[in-house]
Amino acid sequence: MTALWLLLAAGLLSWVMRVLFITVLPADRLPGRARQILTGATPAVLAALTVVLAMNGLGDAGGPARLSHIAAIAVAAVLAWWKGNVTLVVFGAMTAASLVQLIL
Repeated sequence: MTALWLLLAAGLLSWVMRVLFITVLPADRLPGRARQILTGATPAVLAALTVVLAMNGLGDAGGPARLSHIAAIAVAAVLAWWKGNVTLVVFGAMTAASLVQLIL
């Protein structure tokens, strides 16, 4: 039960920090260079997470887990190339991985 309270407190603290950052420093008050850098941050983080999944996750996983990782990476790559929408890429990759694990 203590771990649950710790997780809830950490989640609440994370949420409060995000809300404070958005309300105290809105994007339209940032310098142009900072907005430009932040625009490229989302694809860079997504690419880094994909590389970590591909390098570490595929080596440890076996069978259905390995196939779900490959399906998620493939779907993410196609959606990123086709649409360029990060939200669509994340949800598409999660859906592909879930479907492969459900089928197998």
